[in-house]
Amino acid sequence: MLLEKLRNDAGWHDYDRDERIGGKGWAVVHRVARRWFTSGLYAEALEAYGPHEGVPAPDG
Repeated sequence: MLLEKLRNDAGWHDYDRDERIGGKGWAVVHRVARRWFTSGLYAEALEAYGPHEGVPAPDG
């Protein structure tokens, strides 16, 4: 969902009560994202996708 959020330039509230996170609030996705960013896991995931053609993230 985080990659989808970035690709589509969606807001956090766009994922509020999403069935893919068990109908929980958007803050669940936000907490996971913060944990990924601060731990370096997000950067590692992007690096792993390096050899694959991707879609540029929107500005913002």
